[in-house]
Amino acid sequence: MKVNKFNMSWQLVRTKAKDIKDVDEKIDYVLNFLRSEGFYKNYVRVRNWLHTTKMAYKDQREQFTSAMNLIDEQKNEFNKVGDSDNNFNNFTKEDILLVLKDLKKRKYNFQFNKVPQDHISFVRGIENYLNKEE
Repeated sequence: MKVNKFNMSWQLVRTKAKDIKDVDEKIDYVLNFLRSEGFYKNYVRVRNWLHTTKMAYKDQREQFTSAMNLIDEQKNEFNKVGDSDNNFNNFTKEDILLVLKDLKKRKYNFQFNKVPQDHISFVRGIENYLNKEE
């Protein structure tokens, strides 16, 4: 099953986690999201985040690996079908703008030759929503 990472609930958690300096707190914050939103899609998102984020933490990679092992052991608990909230109406304008700002400065050069279409569609959706609000 292909899991789209452009879900508002997940993007908000991912964006807020970037501001947490302590690695253990950062990982706990993301794992708490997974525990509270136990959808299989979030398991995939969180595992991917742990895997890719650990690359930026050369001296603390083991903490990310341990977290991946933990959620892999608990994988059966994250079996809810469906997905976390993706309705912009259910988020504050401040949170939506936080995610939008982060996505607009995001670079994909290390992964892709161009910005993925899912990213473009998600950003357009946010912008359209915000333009209707004005």
